[in-house]
Amino acid sequence: KFETEKRKRELAQINLDLKRRTVQNTILIFTSLLILLLLIAILFHIRSISRKKKQLLILNEKLSGSERSLRESNVTKDKLFSIVTHDLKNPLGILCSMAGFLDEQYENIDEAHRIKAIRALKMTATDTGQLLENLSQWALSQGGKLRPEPESIDLHQLGQSILLLMKPEASLKNITLENTIPLSTRITSDRQILKAILRNLAGNAVKFTGQGGQVEIGCQRDEPGVVLYVRDNGVG
Repeated sequence: KFETEKRKRELAQINLDLKRRTVQNTILIFTSLLILLLLIAILFHIRSISRKKKQLLILNEKLSGSERSLRESNVTKDKLFSIVTHDLKNPLGILCSMAGFLDEQYENIDEAHRIKAIRALKMTATDTGQLLENLSQWALSQGGKLRPEPESIDLHQLGQSILLLMKPEASLKNITLENTIPLSTRITSDRQILKAILRNLAGNAVKFTGQGGQVEIGCQRDEPGVVLYVRDNGVG
């Protein structure tokens, strides 16, 4: 009986320990599952944050690109406006000078000189209108960027067109204009940009050359290219 009671007590203790361990294991498993779910939730949250961060970085890059593009576009527009203004300033100045000359000296010059001056005034106004049209089309074609558009150019013809623009002002100062570029000399370049450069150089040459001076547009071979120059005997 004593042994039986002892065995019963031992079994009861074992059952109690088993129940306690079962409860502990259940709590441990539940806690582990809870921690695992929490870790998974944290992981998804981190991935979501990371994904949103990447999206923000992409958005920031796009915004920076748009801002940079807008800034470049504004700089380009300023450059185009500066070029157009500068190129129109010289022919408009010629028109004003010739109109002033006719207004002041109309009674003091003979009919032949009057007709010559009026024709020169008309030609300058026509050329200025064509220049404005060309500059406007060129500015519109740039689409927000100064992009060179190379093409085959006849340099002799280009030089002639530049000197024709300078002829009215040069005539008032008896300046001789000379195009020494050989016939059929061709290069590959951007026509409008090249014309703008030559207009500026030739315009300054005529402006700063005195009465009876000389202005020359010429070129020389410098393989594999060509060196263009505007030469005058003014103050330099």
